[in-house]
Amino acid sequence: MKRGFEYALKNNGLIYGVLAQLNYKVGHPDFEDMFEEARILLAEIYTEYYRKENAKEECGSYMFQKLKWRLLDKLRQKKRKQVEVCFS
Repeated sequence: MKRGFEYALKNNGLIYGVLAQLNYKVGHPDFEDMFEEARILLAEIYTEYYRKENAKEECGSYMFQKLKWRLLDKLRQKKRKQVEVCFS
């Protein structure tokens, strides 16, 4: 997992790109929280990928897409919980 966090710390640009596609720009009130969440998820994705694939080359496009989908899932879950609270 240590290698995953090292990778995430080195690749802030990848995280900024994913957040920009999800409309979380630097001025957004939740940007810092999303950035840290994305950093943790990227470390997990990196660790899973290299444990499973035993690959030696970098695969930035895979990491980008996987991080985007994981963040989208988290956002959808969060939105669902907010809607459930509003209706109850």
